[in-house]
Amino acid sequence: MAELFETGVWDGEHKLAIRICAGGIPSNSLSLSRLLQAKGFVIDKDTVSAWSIETTIDDNGDILFIGPDFEGQSLDEVCSNNKRKGFYALLEVSRAFLVIEKQHSSIPCPPSSGILINREMQEDGGTVLILPPELAQRAFHSREQGARSSSAAFLRSPRAEGYAAGAAFLLAQLVYRTASGQSAYSIEQEGQDMAQGSFIPLCERCPELDAGLARTVDETLHKPQTDDLARLASALQVASSAGWYRELSPEEESNRTRQLAVSQMKLSNRKRREAFWRSKKNLVAGIGACCALILVFALSLADARRRKPNYSELSPSELVVTYYRAVDALDIDSIEACAER
Repeated sequence: MAELFETGVWDGEHKLAIRICAGGIPSNSLSLSRLLQAKGFVIDKDTVSAWSIETTIDDNGDILFIGPDFEGQSLDEVCSNNKRKGFYALLEVSRAFLVIEKQHSSIPCPPSSGILINREMQEDGGTVLILPPELAQRAFHSREQGARSSSAAFLRSPRAEGYAAGAAFLLAQLVYRTASGQSAYSIEQEGQDMAQGSFIPLCERCPELDAGLARTVDETLHKPQTDDLARLASALQVASSAGWYRELSPEEESNRTRQLAVSQMKLSNRKRREAFWRSKKNLVAGIGACCALILVFALSLADARRRKPNYSELSPSELVVTYYRAVDALDIDSIEACAER
């Protein structure tokens, strides 16, 4: 998929622009004004500065939102080209996310293509640009839908609430893809898989990856929580100190292929069971409703029987009163019981 941003010379100066394809801009002037006012952030260690749109240009129907220059490449590109550099970039982005979370926790999480790392970034740190999330989202969605299959992208977990959880979920996806070369969730059922936490654990797909990092990624993908962002940042830091990978034992090495096959079979069986119960949910709901009605009727009948008087203990005057009440209510059982008494 094409980058969300591009560089060029406008008005004699080198600038960075976000391209939104034709038709991706709302006709509502208030919406356009909000996009123009959207802020991005440049994070250099603990220092945060704003990145703002300076002007817009129409380019054959597309709109270029132009702002200050930034020499860098997208996080997607860094992670795709080199695993180790990708891991260091993710470590730096996790730190940037923590800084943003403390100061601007109300902003939405951007797509990974809307996060830029400066080209001079070394293993000891670098500068991160987070493009205005609203603009980056609009640019992402203005692309063809098929582009989702080739981008790391922009998957939002229905279980993630708030900026920190959303950022942690994005990072976990990127670590998973960088380590394994593939997405955690299938393209065809990504929304359903995310909602149900259906994926092959990274610790089983890539057992050579630092075990603590893989475990944290798996837990975050299953159900992202607010504190997972800090946990992921810590796990990435620990893994970087250990060189990202651990040496597998001979037994782990020999079991690698077999364990992955078992995991794939378990995941496939689980999806089939879930699909079966989803197809039968109306039937199950109907049976449950019938059982509930039967239970209510049985309890009501038992309660009514408990409320009936013990005719053998009634005095003659009480029996006469009970008889006439039964006649008024047309309670045949009570009438017959009184007559027998």
